[in-house]
Amino acid sequence: MKTALTLFAAFAATACLPLTLGHDGTIDFNKYQTVYVQPVFAEGADIITGPDLGYQDYIAAELAEESGFSVITTDETVPHDCVLVVSFVLDATIDLSEDTEEYEVDADYSLREVGGQTIIAGSVRDEASYADRAIDLALDEVVHAFLRPYRL
Repeated sequence: MKTALTLFAAFAATACLPLTLGHDGTIDFNKYQTVYVQPVFAEGADIITGPDLGYQDYIAAELAEESGFSVITTDETVPHDCVLVVSFVLDATIDLSEDTEEYEVDADYSLREVGGQTIIAGSVRDEASYADRAIDLALDEVVHAFLRPYRL
């Protein structure tokens, strides 16, 4: 009985504590305010290999909504503090006996200073039943690496 009362008292004491959710950001957005997003290098199943301006625009638009960068540009002539380099490979698995398709995307990204020094780099993997959906999921995860700091 004493153990039960002790557990109840411990639980009751923590139940009233405020909960704060937050994200500090992965980079210093005061230092790196303007980012140039390079054309995304895409390769793999069902896509043309090479730089892709559509995916470049997609990432730039998502960064404008979600990131801590003040200015996002796809024009390399605009003065910028850093460069976002993204590439991905799309693989397809088709099961003819089940009549199903599964697409997997491996994306690599690096944020670099103008001089080439890497600030942050990473990779993500996503999969979906449709190629476009798998690509979107992977590119969204790249953008999430640059979320603006917040406290809730």
